[in-house]
Amino acid sequence: MQLTFSIDGKPAVLNRDWLTGRLSLNINGATTTIQNPWNPATQIGFQLTKSWTIEALGHSIFIEKRRPLLFAGLRPQTCRVTVDGELVAEQTGY
Repeated sequence: MQLTFSIDGKPAVLNRDWLTGRLSLNINGATTTIQNPWNPATQIGFQLTKSWTIEALGHSIFIEKRRPLLFAGLRPQTCRVTVDGELVAEQTGY
């Protein structure tokens, strides 16, 4: 899944790899890894919703990922991105 949006006119892309679960945010060429497939603490959990807050370019970026209850790895997940409280991107998919 790939969400594309902009922050102050600078391109930003949120990538989620459906196979490994890696979640990364690329803002104006700089990449930040949010969920690392090699870190079990970011991969194992019983919550249906995970969220992260990142400060970048003087803005507060809130990322929320929701997964289904059963067979989460095989079903679409929803990602939402808000910048300073305003929804800028939302997508459901793999």
